[in-house]
Amino acid sequence: MSKPRAIVAICNDLERLLATALQELDAVFDIAEEVADHLEGLQAVGLLLSLMERNELVEWGTPGPVVHAVETFFKRGYEPLLLESVCRAPTSHTLWMTNRVLNGVPENQQVQFLSAIRQAANRKDVSEEVRQTALGFLALQQVKL
Repeated sequence: MSKPRAIVAICNDLERLLATALQELDAVFDIAEEVADHLEGLQAVGLLLSLMERNELVEWGTPGPVVHAVETFFKRGYEPLLLESVCRAPTSHTLWMTNRVLNGVPENQQVQFLSAIRQAANRKDVSEEVRQTALGFLALQQVKL
């Protein structure tokens, strides 16, 4: 088994991907796998989320390697990074991830995730698809509440 790359090298690769138009997902998926397996992978989660924000129309999968990598850090510090991402630039995929987190956190933490979804539903600077995705999750969560 080879020694994992330093997290700074992984983050540098992600920053390079953020600086250009995303051409191929294979590189992102390979890096996402590295992040998921890395002891310090949480440091790269924000960059993976930024890639999703900046490439809203990319088919990331259902859920796909990037989501799997990010969700590796569920209840290990990724939730605030996801909230920041959704508040900054929600996408259908990050809203989906937010809904998944919402389903797995205690009731006293659910308010902030519902609020982020609600804010996305009311934003005028996002696509209609993103607003509709947010509204769909709000409707789903109302059934549960």
